[in-house]
Amino acid sequence: MRTVQPSALGADSACAIVAHSSAAAPEFLVGGNRHSSLLAARWRRRKVRLAEPARLSHHVLSYCAAGSGVCTIVADGVRIDHMQQAGALTYLPAGMPVQWTLDASSEIVHIHLYLTDDALDRYVGAHGLPQSAASRPAFVAVHDPWFDGYFQLLLSEYELYGRCGRLDDSLFLDQTEDLLIGRLLLETPSTSTATSPSARRRVSPLRPTLLGRINEYLLRNVGEDVRLRQLAAIAGVSVDHFVRAFRQATGKTPHQYVLELRLNRARDLLSGGSAPIARIAQDCGFSSPAHFSVAFHHHFGLPPSQFRRRH
Repeated sequence: MRTVQPSALGADSACAIVAHSSAAAPEFLVGGNRHSSLLAARWRRRKVRLAEPARLSHHVLSYCAAGSGVCTIVADGVRIDHMQQAGALTYLPAGMPVQWTLDASSEIVHIHLYLTDDALDRYVGAHGLPQSAASRPAFVAVHDPWFDGYFQLLLSEYELYGRCGRLDDSLFLDQTEDLLIGRLLLETPSTSTATSPSARRRVSPLRPTLLGRINEYLLRNVGEDVRLRQLAAIAGVSVDHFVRAFRQATGKTPHQYVLELRLNRARDLLSGGSAPIARIAQDCGFSSPAHFSVAFHHHFGLPPSQFRRRH
């Protein structure tokens, strides 16, 4: 994932508007790298107030990850009062005049995804949809099992690997952009809360034979730009099903699994040869020696150069 500075987005960006209403900066703001225009942010706050209507520069998809509070949203002149609770999903389109307030007795955590008009237009054009398909109506505080699983995976990616630096080998935001936008534009989020989160995400794990094929493919292509759609095609399932079934089988997301393969391959090359570290980084699929060094140090506890001297 690519770390982004909020100031780089401009004072009128959706992220800046949220920051202004919260009187706080996001805990993290990250983006995809090679292919994605998605931005993801995590916010921790108790009170939020956007008193004057503002027009968002991005489409905002907000997921309540923890906590609860009384929330009011005024979207395009329509006021909605509701109790914000964990699992609640809200979507506010770009360009729509909005106001909001939030009052929570304890800390409430939101994950935001910011999507551009260009990203939605690209999806519509690539899939031969009418331009009107890019105009998704706003919705507030719905509960949807697919999005619940998506945001939990996003949090898992960041917690495990986002903190160790700018990991430009991220598979997640880059390669789930189409999946996310397609779900947002073409599906109607469910409002049912009867099923528990764990039951919503339950899926049968990939069979050992399929895991074997995928592992062989990854080992052959460890230095390449591995795509989720390629892995899902090997398994013969949709990308959405593959991500969940893979995690059920391995305990890891595809990104985590691929990153560990790359790091283990790099460890073997450092231990058994004299190739320059920059060459090893490239051969193992890392975008730069600096990013490789940060990831290697985080995983093995030593930078590559020191690891080589000890082994």
